[in-house]
Order: sequence, then C-alpha cells, then structure tokens
Amino acid sequence: MAFFAVGTAAACDSPIPPAELHYRLEESDREKGTATALLQPGESGWVYTVTSEGRFGPFRVIIEESSTVTWAAEGPQPLAYQRVSRGGPFKRTSEMAFDWPALRASGTHRGDRWELPLEGGELDRLSMQLATAVRLAQGVRSINLVYIDRGRSRELSADVPAATNVETPAGTYAAFRVDRVRGDRYTSTFHAPRLHFLPVRIDHRDEDDDWSMLLVSAEFGECR
Repeated sequence: MAFFAVGTAAACDSPIPPAELHYRLEESDREKGTATALLQPGESGWVYTVTSEGRFGPFRVIIEESSTVTWAAEGPQPLAYQRVSRGGPFKRTSEMAFDWPALRASGTHRGDRWELPLEGGELDRLSMQLATAVRLAQGVRSINLVYIDRGRSRELSADVPAATNVETPAGTYAAFRVDRVRGDRYTSTFHAPRLHFLPVRIDHRDEDDDWSMLLVSAEFGECR
C-alpha cells in the first residue's frame, strides 16, 4: 500500500477524512513510548493502522495493528485485520479475513487456525474505533457492536455519558467516553468531535497491564 500524504486531497468515500495522529504512551503517569495512527485510502479499501513502540519489561516492543475496511451507510465493514507484536526474540501474529458473501470469518492466532460464521455487521478490534466514531457523529449515545477477537465473537455494549473535557499534551478536548469491559479488564476510549470523533485518549486497565495513550498532535487531509 502506498503511503498517503495527509496534506493532499483524496477522493473520499469515507465519513472520516485521511488522518495522522500521534500519541504518547504512559504507565503510572510516566512516559513509556509513542504511538501513531494513520487512516488512509489503500488499494482495496481504507486502511486504519496503529503502531505503538515502547518498553515492556526488559524489551523494546513494537506492536502494529491494521484494519482494512470499506464504507457503508452504517459505518465501516472490515475486510482484513492483522496484529503483529515484536519484542526481543519474540514475535506474535494474529490475523483474520472477512468473507461477507459467504458470511464467514477466518484467521490465525499464534499459529492456531480458526473459522467463525458471521451474521452481518461484525467488526474487528481496531475497526470498532471507526464504527464508534461514525455512530457518535450520527448522534447515537448508546454503542452496541459485535466484534471478532482471536476467533471469538464478543460484544461491546455501552451507554455514552455526556461529553467531558479531557486533558492531553495536544490541549483540552471535549470528548465522549466509551467503556469496553470484559471481566476485570476494561478499556475506555475518549472520542472528540473536533477530531471527527477519533480518540484523543485511551485508558486500558487489567491485572497485568495498565497504560494510557494521549494525543500529542493530529492532522487531517482533505476530500474532493
């Protein structure tokens, strides 16, 4: 996929324009790394990629997640997802493909192959951010999504409270908080209208890993 220059115009069938966002990763209020999110048109659809780099334990770890989507009236429809994590001598990969005519999803997680039937409307973990942004822009304040994670179907169901001010290194943004809770693990994503409802902050908490991702800068391209 060719890199899309954010500063130029693109023919857009997307409700969200091309974007490049930079974040700071924090753990216990200490900087631990950086992340970059890119939304850009590709050869087979729009590609949303989030690349993070930081130190986890003794290793410098790079994690790249990407989701290729097409756009429908209700939001993104994923075509493919991949997550690659590299740290020291270790490499872990998860990937999946969506076959919508056959209503099947298939993929691999850590070398194990899986297949799953689809009912329609399912997402992957990353395209959920785009779907949430589209729904919030439409005025929806109760988010109900189904997503596929490591070969399993899961649900995100959250009532969205009123927007509150969120402090970031890039400034203060009014943002809507969406909570995804599974057991003792939760992820809170803060979506700002000024950024086309893309995240300005993400907080993740579980028994093994607590971190935050805060916006440092954002740039959007133009559509023609």
